[in-house]
Amino acid sequence: MVSRITVVKHVGPKLVPFFESVFIFFVLYPLKSESNLFFLIIKCMPMVALLIFVLSNGFNLKFEYSYSRRIFTGLFFSMIGDACLVYPEEFFIFGVIAFGIAHIIYLTAFGIKPLNYKFALALTVLSLPVTAFYIPFLQNYILKVIVPIYMALLLSMLWRAVSRLQIFNKEVKWTWTKLCCSMGAFFFVISDSVFCFDFFIHPVPYSHPIIMFTYYAAQLGIAVSVVDSDADYEVNDLVIQHNDLINGIRRIYNYLKSIYFEDNLEVINLNESIAVNEKPFGKNKKE
Repeated sequence: MVSRITVVKHVGPKLVPFFESVFIFFVLYPLKSESNLFFLIIKCMPMVALLIFVLSNGFNLKFEYSYSRRIFTGLFFSMIGDACLVYPEEFFIFGVIAFGIAHIIYLTAFGIKPLNYKFALALTVLSLPVTAFYIPFLQNYILKVIVPIYMALLLSMLWRAVSRLQIFNKEVKWTWTKLCCSMGAFFFVISDSVFCFDFFIHPVPYSHPIIMFTYYAAQLGIAVSVVDSDADYEVNDLVIQHNDLINGIRRIYNYLKSIYFEDNLEVINLNESIAVNEKPFGKNKKE
């Protein structure tokens, strides 16, 4: 694993462009956002810096970079979501979809082990009343479907990020990169929570700096988690590979196909039994 001294010497300088771009963003737009091309470029600059940071830590198609590839792709779709939300009236739904895809990709990076069902259950219990609270404020049926799905993906991402940390498991040595990733997931939930309340329900004072500061902190925490991923076999082993996804989809398809076949077989048998029962009746009726 990478030591703290190595982090300061080698990782710190690579993050300078990110902090500079974030500083420029808040200097130019400290209190409110705008819907123009220049704001879009300035807003996406920190994400471009994080993409370059991930690439600078090594990137190829080998197994040891499975985790880095997922994080890079998730950051890329997040940047697309950023761009879409610059024009919320035209592209808000597309922005939500882009961020939803980013969370799915982050989920595949974090894996499904350990399960930590208690934390998942706690998040589910907390999310249900929150979702029910937001539904009446959503303007159309598309939002009433997409927003709850996005909230489920966001909380699922938080669940997996925190579960892989295992900070209370004495048998597992947790790393600072996993801690940063977990903190990033928490900041993501805070940022989106403030955004949703401000956008759908009621304006939040200083919402713009709160949303963007926590958002950039979230993506920073997730991006930094790639630092020692190439040397950590366990991290890459937990990544849900594309073959796993294909096999999972194939199993679901075969299961649904078997159910459909059994249902059709029951219908055929039922029709045959009805035909057999009606045949003598028809003969008697003619006679």
